[in-house]
Amino acid sequence: GLKGSIPRGYIPSDQRRMEAHRRIAQARGFDALEKVRTDLKGAYGELPKAVDSLLEIAEIRLASALLGVRSVLVKNPDVIFRTSDAQSLEGAMQGVKGTVRVVGERDSNGDIQVYYRPPKSYLNPSSLAAILRKRLLPVAKAK
Repeated sequence: GLKGSIPRGYIPSDQRRMEAHRRIAQARGFDALEKVRTDLKGAYGELPKAVDSLLEIAEIRLASALLGVRSVLVKNPDVIFRTSDAQSLEGAMQGVKGTVRVVGERDSNGDIQVYYRPPKSYLNPSSLAAILRKRLLPVAKAK
């Protein structure tokens, strides 16, 4: 899957690296994540790819949560979302290459599964992350 981290070479102090991880994990809005990005650049310079990936994962996680998504599982050839709001998720994914469909009934928590079957070339982690960011972030930011 997609991986992100804060390398020791970027932030040598264990305490400061853990603080950066905590700020990313606790961000409750896109502005907060952007502030972390700006603060890291200001303090340590340009973000390495691993840190940029970590922030992208955090954006996808936040956008998903705002759209009622409880979990995302990649089970080749599908991406399976468990969500309380299938309509918002379907709207966000409208026009994406591949197919999107609601499968099954709501569970005891009121969640339902939405399956996204992208073209095979989209299943690599970086492509999938780019698609999810492009589709989910604008809809989540509008909420």
